[in-house]
Amino acid sequence: MDEEEQDEQQKVLQNLLLLHELNSEVVTKRDAEKFLEALATKSSKRHSITLSSLLLNPFVGSACRSFGFLVSKARYVVSFLEDVVPAKDLGSGELLDAVEQHLANLRSKATPYYFNTLYDPHRADSVGFVRGYPFSLRLGVTTVMSHGLSLGLPDYDAPTAIVKPHERTQRYVDAVVTIPKGSLFPLSGSNVAFDRRLIGPCMLLRLGIGGQDSLFSGSSSSTSVDDVWAGLCAKVVADHLGFGVKTGVPYVWRGPDSSFSSNGAVAGALASLKTEFKPLLLLEDVVPFFQTLRLSKNATNAEDCYAEIARMVKGKLRGLDPSFERVAAVMETWADAWKAINSAV
Repeated sequence: MDEEEQDEQQKVLQNLLLLHELNSEVVTKRDAEKFLEALATKSSKRHSITLSSLLLNPFVGSACRSFGFLVSKARYVVSFLEDVVPAKDLGSGELLDAVEQHLANLRSKATPYYFNTLYDPHRADSVGFVRGYPFSLRLGVTTVMSHGLSLGLPDYDAPTAIVKPHERTQRYVDAVVTIPKGSLFPLSGSNVAFDRRLIGPCMLLRLGIGGQDSLFSGSSSSTSVDDVWAGLCAKVVADHLGFGVKTGVPYVWRGPDSSFSSNGAVAGALASLKTEFKPLLLLEDVVPFFQTLRLSKNATNAEDCYAEIARMVKGKLRGLDPSFERVAAVMETWADAWKAINSAV
């Protein structure tokens, strides 16, 4: 895909907002500063990490998106990274409406308790449930997240990008599945939508503070696993509260301007490996932590669940790496801000 095609598809993505009659508002860093200053004066709690240091320094990338998640009044939030554009249906060649497909996933039920072998039975064009699927489970549960996929440049970590520098994803599978209860997955923040009211508190995509990389952050969104952390939190909370998470369509296109381009792919991956090496090692212990994590019966909404996870991170992961204490502090700051904002709505 050449630059002209990418520019054209970027315009298509912007036009999708108009097509779906979605309101838009441009927020500057100064607007965000004023908002967070006002919020700080109302808060009765004081944290070692301020929301401003978390979201404003710098006010780019995942920090911008996280701020948008925090202050949005929308029920559903659809988020794309700046390096993706709408993908084309490989059969018809038509551009895919990623926004509409995300909304369709969120507005239909999920089936996390029993796997349906014919993909998503609640999709509009689905053939339904297979023989042997319990009728008591066919009503499904509320879907709180739609996790899209990508064509073109794969969303690889640095070691895999070094081994497969020229690999490209070309297979388009027109399908959606519910991720079973108890199964975790690596969320990619490049193409995701979620129910802000029911799972929004878990969607903090930036764990770094004061312009510094977090324990899980690399030098760019492609070398950070902060979004993976958010996905682990969200999936555990969704399982606990009885909600569902779907993955599959919609697809987006990740082009050659992404971090691991065909030109200098190995060199870029080697450079990224320096910042990504520690987070990848820590994930080997972090994933089992989330697999065995159990939330209390007192945690009845996403805000309480996220705050409870923060306390567990401080208590159980601090011994693995002292930086987890800072991760927990960031999570607590975010959880309190979420409660303060949404209690006033």
